Amino acid sequence: RDPGLSNYLINMATEKDIIKPHATIANLNIIPSGPIPPNPAELISSPRLIELMDYLKQHFDYVIIDSPPVAAVTDAKILAGIAHTTLYIIRHNYTNSTLLELIYDVQQKNILPNLNIVFNSITTKKILGYNYGQGYGYAYGQGYGYSEGLGQKGSKGN
Repeated sequence: RDPGLSNYLINMATEKDIIKPHATIANLNIIPSGPIPPNPAELISSPRLIELMDYLKQHFDYVIIDSPPVAAVTDAKILAGIAHTTLYIIRHNYTNSTLLELIYDVQQKNILPNLNIVFNSITTKKILGYNYGQGYGYAYGQGYGYSEGLGQKGSKGN
């Protein structure tokens, strides 16, 4: 198996050993994870990761780190300390409300600085007129919902 990030973090590989060009996409390079260590959170907390990020920032326009979700392990919280932005991918009509509440809590407490939400698997329909309804949504760090006090657009109900 080719060396990956875990090999680099334990000083068993260099930057050039682990950065692999993508087989079919020009100008895309990938760093495989390498063997799964018994202590991943401890490993990514090492100064070697900062050294690697400095190297990558000097040699590449963008660096994207894919990690497990915040709810699963502490990796995302550790990696957020070195990331410029954090993207949380939410699948429409799949992600449960408990996880949405966790994401909202993470955003409110600023646990992940510059947290952004990406919705995927959304289908769009042409909507004419105005609609009111009850539900829950989340975008750009803000919640929204239904209010009993609203009537037609621009007027207050009595």
